[in-house]
Amino acid sequence: MGHGKITTSLANFLSKNNKNVTILSDMPFSRNFNIDKTVNIKNLNEAAHINYTIGGMCDYSQKNEIYNFAIEKKIDCVILSTFFDLNLVKKFEEREIKTILLNYPLRDTFRFALKQKKHMKFLIKL
Repeated sequence: MGHGKITTSLANFLSKNNKNVTILSDMPFSRNFNIDKTVNIKNLNEAAHINYTIGGMCDYSQKNEIYNFAIEKKIDCVILSTFFDLNLVKKFEEREIKTILLNYPLRDTFRFALKQKKHMKFLIKL
């Protein structure tokens, strides 16, 4: 049970509860996970995965594409799964777009690193 399963379960739940949900990913979600047909999928160009991050924080090469999509679609909440780009999160904060980092217990070291680096203030904790 990794972050992909948690992401798809949440997306399916929100969609079934009349929320407009789009998963943006550089991996083919619809091929690897059981996605409800009411969930939108937007495939990004495949990006190299970073094997080591500090608390899940990375410099995401497609942050501008994600940001522009959110602005164009008038997104009011962004849920990031495990990994995040702090510059992207700050841009969302400037636009008053809620940003949530979805994590899971196997990534407890992320929580510790986030607290140490004081980046938690930019993310909503669930």
